[in-house]
Parts: sequence; structure tokens; C-alpha cells
Amino acid sequence: MDLIKKYDKPGPRYTSYPAYPHWQNGPLQEEWLHELAHHKDLRADLYIHIPYCQSLCTYCGCTRTISRNLDKGMDYTSYLLKEWQLYREALPNLSIQSLHLGGGTPTFLRPEYLKVLFEAISPLLSEDFSGAVEVDPRVTSERHIETLVEFGIGRFSLGIQDFDPHVQKAVNRTQPPKLVATTVDYIRSCGGSGINFDLIYGLPLQTQDSIHKTIQEVKKMRPDTIALYGYAHVPWRSKAQKSLERFHIPHGEEKRALYELSKKLLEEAGYFELGLDHFALKNSSLYQAYQKGEMKRNFMGYTKEVAPVTLGLGSSAISNTENSFIQNEKELEDYQKVLDKGHLPLSSGHRLTERDQKASQVIQSIMCKGEVDLQDYLELLCEKETLNHMGKLEEMERDGILELKDTELKVTAKGRPFMRNICMVFDEYLNQKSESKARFSRTI
Repeated sequence: MDLIKKYDKPGPRYTSYPAYPHWQNGPLQEEWLHELAHHKDLRADLYIHIPYCQSLCTYCGCTRTISRNLDKGMDYTSYLLKEWQLYREALPNLSIQSLHLGGGTPTFLRPEYLKVLFEAISPLLSEDFSGAVEVDPRVTSERHIETLVEFGIGRFSLGIQDFDPHVQKAVNRTQPPKLVATTVDYIRSCGGSGINFDLIYGLPLQTQDSIHKTIQEVKKMRPDTIALYGYAHVPWRSKAQKSLERFHIPHGEEKRALYELSKKLLEEAGYFELGLDHFALKNSSLYQAYQKGEMKRNFMGYTKEVAPVTLGLGSSAISNTENSFIQNEKELEDYQKVLDKGHLPLSSGHRLTERDQKASQVIQSIMCKGEVDLQDYLELLCEKETLNHMGKLEEMERDGILELKDTELKVTAKGRPFMRNICMVFDEYLNQKSESKARFSRTI
């Protein structure tokens, strides 16, 4: 608990490095397309962002647009196809290795709109293609599931968050276990290859008793993987979260105790902890990737495969190569206006320096493997910087959260909750004066 008090501070989640608030000097459209066209390997993971939700979940910090008018999905699909066509024309050698539909709520799109979208993409799918989708059980029909599976979408991630009815009411996401179980059963009957549950600890009104009840329901449905995220209270970015402050919100030691209880119950049920806040059954593809040292971390969380290029379609979607990050216009209206002019709707980005790339490799290894050899990274630092880094790491070693042997760093079992803090040692942007403008959720 003393360590929680010491290390519970704001910090990036490190789904990318540098973190988004620190991006600068991103490529323009011509530079971006030139980089892609001359890429030695144009296999890509395709991410499609659907920003619409039919109702507002007040805990959510994602970019989304609330509407109950499903006809808007047809208009949005037409813009996705415009963006896709611009990439197809510029990149004739493009091949799609995987597809991830995220949101918002991807099943806001009617099945017929999804079908039109998939038919446009399917000619470029590789032989080993795999697909994943985030679904809201409250608005996902049997036809949705059938259409998704038909086009090779095998992995389904269900937004559960919590099964306690009092917590659900507080965060405006009521979905009884029976509804979720019906969705899970139908996905499996249609041939879905993997199911993930997203859970959140630290939500308003959560208690150890409510966590017990939630995990009991999870055990009955037995998803292949579980993402157990800490609630990120960022009302300066997501104004709806301000309404939650009328409830008791667990934080610090109390919040961490909810995670530790969840972890204990999940491990007793046969789940293994992977990386940070993720759990998997032994027969899952993610666990097998972790065992082989092939698990990766990106904007979509942990994954077993990462192509050399990620292409993001849709408002706020992010694309990247090993050299660059780039994001589309966040606001839906701006996204559409740029596409109407015949341009890619690019907004902000970042070109990675050699030092960025080395730091990214260090952070990726810590977050995915819990260990890293710092030799290559330290060679880029001056003597003063090296002493500063090693001083911070040696303090963490004294606290028992990591072990150092020459240039080899290993996160201890005690140090798992503090992986983000360990990564912060290698984040040079956190020490810049501009950091005062960047705000992050707390690390614990």
C-alpha cells in the first residue's frame, strides 16, 4: 500500500509511444502516402472506427457520437468507402492481414451496411486473414453476428464492464447477465473463434461484494480472454464523467483492492495474467502468443499479430508504420468535409526519431514480456541521462518492483501493478515543459 501511495500518479497507458498528447511534426498526406507506397511490406492491419452509440455510457472516455437514428450508419458507411477507395488507388499492392472494428459501437451499423463495407474490403484480404469486432450486447442482433462471421470476423469483444445492477444504473449501461449469455451462446453457435469480455474496476459504487458477483457471472460464460481495465476518471476530456462524481468512486488502495480480488478470482477460475490488466485461458490464441513472446500491444490493446502497417479508417482512427503515427480528424463533420474534397481526412501525427523507436521497443517489451535488455537504448544516451535513468530504476529495484542485472531489467510479480510507472522512466516527453498541457489518467 505504501508503493501505491508512492507511484499512483498520472501517466500514459502506453498503447503507443510517444503518447498521443506528445505527438508532433506528423507527415502530410503526400508524405504519408509516399511512405506507404515505398514500404517494403504492404501487409496491413485495418482498423475501422464506428463513432456512433445509441446511448451514452457515462464512464466512457472514447470518441463517440450519440444517436438513435440508425440511418446515419448508411451515410457514414459511404464515407468509409470513400476513404478506403483513396487508399486503394494510392496503394495497388496493399494486402489486409487483419481487420478490427471498434468504436463507439460497430453494430450501430445495420447488417446490410456492414455487408457493403466487407464486400469492398474482401478482395484485398490475405490468405491468413483474421477479424475482430467490439460489440454491445444490447444492440447486437443475430443478423449482425451472422454477417460478421460470414465475412471472417471470428473474435468478438463484448463490453461488459460490470454485472452489478446498481453499478450499471450509475454508469447508464444496464445489461442483465441473461442478455449477455444469449449473445455469447449465439456467437459460439455461429462459429465465432474467440470471445473477450471488457471489465472495468474502480467504477462508481463498486465494492468487493459486487466484484464477487460479477466474476461469478463471468465464470459461467467463460470467455477466452478478459481485459480488466482500471476506470480512468478524466472529466476534463469526457464531460459526462463529471456526473459520476455524485457517487462514491473507489481510488488508490481501495481501487487496487478491487483489482487484486478480481485477479484472485480469475486465476482460481483458470485464467492467467498477461502483460498489464489482461487475462486469458491456456487454450486461447493470445495466451499462446504470450508464451511464444509474440504478443504485441497497440491502440486496440494486446494482440497476437501486428502487421508492418496499421491503416485506420473513420473519424479519429489512427494509422501507423514503424516510422510514423497519424490520426484522422476527430470530429465527424470535419472528417466528412475533408473527404468531400477528395483528400484523406488526416489531422495530427508524429514522426518517430531513432530515440523514439528505441524507447518504444523498450516500452513494448516491458508491457508485453515484463522484461527487456536496455543495452541498445542506453547507447543513445549521454552520461548524465544514463545516470538519471539508472538512478530511477535502482530506486524501483529497492522498492522491489523490478530487478536489474547489468542492462537486463525484469519486472517482479510485486511490480506488475507499476508497469506504467516503469515505462515512464524511458519517456523523455514527460520531462519536457510542454507536459503541463498533457493530462493523463492515474497509473494505479
